[in-house]
Amino acid sequence: MSKIIGFVPARGGSTRVPGKNLKNIGGLPMFLRACYNLHQVISKDNIVVDSDDEKILCLAKQHGFSTLRRPDDLASNSTDGNAFFRWETSNYPDADIYIQHLPPMPFLSRETLNAGISAVEKDGFDSIVCVGKEHYYLWDEEKNIPMYDVANIPNSFNLRETVFETMGFYVISRSAHLKNGLRIGEKYKLISVNKFEQIDVNYPEDFELAEAVERGLPDNSVYKTQNLIGGGIDRTI
Repeated sequence: MSKIIGFVPARGGSTRVPGKNLKNIGGLPMFLRACYNLHQVISKDNIVVDSDDEKILCLAKQHGFSTLRRPDDLASNSTDGNAFFRWETSNYPDADIYIQHLPPMPFLSRETLNAGISAVEKDGFDSIVCVGKEHYYLWDEEKNIPMYDVANIPNSFNLRETVFETMGFYVISRSAHLKNGLRIGEKYKLISVNKFEQIDVNYPEDFELAEAVERGLPDNSVYKTQNLIGGGIDRTI
């Protein structure tokens, strides 16, 4: 079985949602939710919290996860995502597959995790990118005109599908990462994620939405925090 290392970047600073990675959803800080998401498919020893914040690093250790202290020059808003990913992977050069799971995507299912790993480990892809797909009534903001026929409004099902990256979960083989230094390779697979998994906490209202979703989930939901913590490792791929 491949050696898989999963990274959870959890910088201490956040301008749009102060203290974002330590904010609780269902009683669990967001960065720990990401850790327990990954723990559904890989061991705690192979899940690495990367942070410049001492409280985050201490909490990660208390829960049994590995840690990396991020250097100050990689801990600002101006840091490119690929730059700190290269730093993360340089600390684990013997891995076969790397995962990067960003905490602002709190609702990540075991099914999606397994699909991402399987695509790289077994199906011949060198990386995966999670995407959402929607049928939008789009407008050209520059021209201030609709990009559909307002005289004959189409059913939304017939609109051209818009595909967008969800920016929360990436898997890439070591060889593909070493080749280009990025988190997306050349032979990538797009994995569609559902509405729960598309939730991305970038602004205060996003956090309110995530809290409301968690509160409203049935007790047996795979996204419920209590079920996430209680789950073990299941590599059903």
